[in-house]
Amino acid sequence: MNTACSILRSVFNNKSLIWYNTLWDTLSGGHDDDMALESPDKAYGYLIDTLGATIIQTDRPAYLIDYLKKRNLHD
Repeated sequence: MNTACSILRSVFNNKSLIWYNTLWDTLSGGHDDDMALESPDKAYGYLIDTLGATIIQTDRPAYLIDYLKKRNLHD
């Protein structure tokens, strides 16, 4: 994890909700819904694990929920 990501996570850790929009690659640093179809870990996993995303806006909610359930991040 690079320094900027580490600082971001430490500042916001358990203090606020971090929202990412994965509808278009320009809104999520390239880690969008299309990337998630090829590799959900590189898309959604990166946003969650590296950037600390707690809210993800997606055009593929069922796909994201399935991914979160597989990772025990959703009931």
